[in-house]
Parts: sequence; structure tokens; C-alpha cells
Amino acid sequence: MEPQAELAGRVVGNKVQGLGISNMKGGVAAFMMAGKALQRSGVRLKGDVIFAAVVGEISRTPIGEWQSQDYRGEGAGTRHLLAHGMHSDYAVCCDGST
Repeated sequence: MEPQAELAGRVVGNKVQGLGISNMKGGVAAFMMAGKALQRSGVRLKGDVIFAAVVGEISRTPIGEWQSQDYRGEGAGTRHLLAHGMHSDYAVCCDGST
């Protein structure tokens, strides 16, 4: 695990920097704006639109009491959704790290 200081945000000049800033905040905002635009457009879809913001998508995120090798992130939130019946025909991933 990284030292806590490496995981915390910080202000540099007039910008906020840190892992939590780059880690999916932009993607979640883009999903929310796309959903709002879709709703406002009045387009009728044949199915449902599901927006999911999940935890544990990176390997550095043991969550709460789950601090073992079995819970090292790596898609833990997505695996939970799939294992508990959340399925779709299509998916869009907006992870900006690639």
C-alpha cells in the first residue's frame, strides 16, 4: 500500500491534484450529463439505461473490512453487480486512465 500522503488530494497553485481527482470523477460526470441529455431529448429507448459508479476498480483499493488478497480492487464493484443480477446487453466504460 502507498503511504497515505500519496493517496490524499492537495492544492497546487489554483488546482486540486491527486488520485481521487483523476480517478473516474470526469467519467461519472460525463455519464450524468449524457443521461440528462438523453432524458431531455425525449428519445424513447427499447430498454433501460443503467448508470453504475462502482468501487474498487483499481488494485490499490481494499474496501472497509475487506482488506485481504481477495479484495484488492480489480473490478470488485463490477463483479458484485454481475454476481447479484445486474446484466446488460451493452456497456460503456469511461475510465480515463487508458
